Amino acid sequence: MKKLALILLIILFSAGGYFIISQKTRVLTEKEKQAALVKLTGENPGITNSNISKGDKEYKGKYLSFMYPATAAIYNLTVNGKKVEDTAALEYFAFDTKAPNISVVTEVIESPPSVLKAEDYPSVRLRQTDLSYSQSQITISNITGLSFTKNNPGEVEKSAFFYSDGKMYTFSVTGSDFNSVSGLFNKITSTAKFLN
Repeated sequence: MKKLALILLIILFSAGGYFIISQKTRVLTEKEKQAALVKLTGENPGITNSNISKGDKEYKGKYLSFMYPATAAIYNLTVNGKKVEDTAALEYFAFDTKAPNISVVTEVIESPPSVLKAEDYPSVRLRQTDLSYSQSQITISNITGLSFTKNNPGEVEKSAFFYSDGKMYTFSVTGSDFNSVSGLFNKITSTAKFLN
C-alpha cells in the first residue's frame, strides 16, 4: 500500500510539474510592468514611452557647439565620487547613449608649443602609425582637420582632430556598431561650430 501511495504521489508531482512547465508565458502589459517595478523597488521609476526625450539638444560651450541626442546621458569627470573640473582642458563634454551603446568625448585644449598643426598632435600620430585606422580630411567652420576610422569587430571608433589659433579640438565617438557610430559622428561634426 505504501508503494502504491508513493507511486501515485510521484505521478501527481510529475504531472503537476509538466503542467506548470508546459504553460505558455504571458507578456506583461505596460501597467503590469510598472506595478512590478513599484513592487520591486518600492517607488515609481516613472519610465514610460511618453516621457522619453526625443530629438536633439544643442551643446553650446565657450569654444564649441554641436547637436547631440536628447536621450544622451551626460558624464562629468569625478574623483572619489565628486565632480571635478579637467584643469588641462579649456572645454570638456562627454556623454553616451543606450540602444545602441555609444560613448562620445569632445575636448578643447591649449596646444602644446610643439603642436603647430593637427598632424603634430600625439593622438593623431598614434592613429597614423596604427594600421587599424584609416585617415581622411574633414572640415568644420572652414577649418580642415583629420578624421580617423577604426572598424574592428566589436570595436568601432570615429575621431577627428582640428588645430586652430593655438587650440586642439578633438571628437571621439566609440561603440560596437559601425553604422550607429558613423551616424552619430556625422550628426555631431555636421552641426559643429568652432566659436573662438
